[in-house]
Amino acid sequence: MLSRLLFQVICFIIITAIGYYAFAFTLVHGWITFIEMLMLSMFGLIIFNGIGFFISGLIRNESSIAPIANTITVPQILLCGLFFPVENYPGWLRGFCDLLPLTFLVDGLRKIAFEGAHLWQIPVTIAGLAIWTCLVILVCTRSLRTSE
Repeated sequence: MLSRLLFQVICFIIITAIGYYAFAFTLVHGWITFIEMLMLSMFGLIIFNGIGFFISGLIRNESSIAPIANTITVPQILLCGLFFPVENYPGWLRGFCDLLPLTFLVDGLRKIAFEGAHLWQIPVTIAGLAIWTCLVILVCTRSLRTSE
């Protein structure tokens, strides 16, 4: 987990630097924006690593892990508002989309990066990510205990 954390932090720094230097991405509050985006990304890292650990704890066949992980991840990418506005989805689907962990993460990163919000100004996002983090840690530790 720590090696994945270090790798993801390095990737985050590289991606942000490329955005800043190559595409004129503006860090609204400078280093504060960078640190807040990095802190919010840590939630996503823990949540999605936990989901990966959960899947690998349940599935015994190594070749089945990637398709199952993609079955969980790809719909989130399509439904979280990353590519298409959630407001354009039907009402019944919008409620589901609003509860996805990636939706909380994308919304929070957008508010920090583009609107200049600080972490304390997005309490619903932080609460949603914290709930997902606790839920994933609980489910992941239980699945790993039962798989031993």
